[in-house]
Amino acid sequence: MKNRESGQQVHVIIIDSSADEFVRRTLKLVSDCEIDYELCPDIYSAAAQLVTNHKRNIFIIGRFEALNKEAGWIFRKADEGDVCCCCLACSAASRRKAAAFKGAGIFVVSELEDVEAEVMKVLQTGFAFAPRIGKRSSVVFNREQFAASRAEIDALLDAG
Repeated sequence: MKNRESGQQVHVIIIDSSADEFVRRTLKLVSDCEIDYELCPDIYSAAAQLVTNHKRNIFIIGRFEALNKEAGWIFRKADEGDVCCCCLACSAASRRKAAAFKGAGIFVVSELEDVEAEVMKVLQTGFAFAPRIGKRSSVVFNREQFAASRAEIDALLDAG
């Protein structure tokens, strides 16, 4: 979906299993809003989507436990302004841990219903809350490193 204000593409990456009720409801929401999206089983496949969709405004949605891998790598990307992130933290322990990452471009919600409000905010504001979106920082991905990794994965898949 094109953002009306900026003309840039909004792309949602949902991280987790499609068997999860939270994921199913989020998929329905983004589909109903006619937003382009990808369902990724983990942050590693989401990283590949970030490279593929590097010119778009990326909104990542998932449970805190699914997003808090690699020492909060996705949260750091959101804080740098490279993506926007909405995470569901249901337990008190998850909310406490997620609060450490809360900042520009990072939304922590505790109810499934709150995700819809955050998605609508992103669509209406055009990522205005995270002014560095679209202005990639100097520590973006090394494309050659990802290309080699992808080639290795493709080789492994062809071998099986």
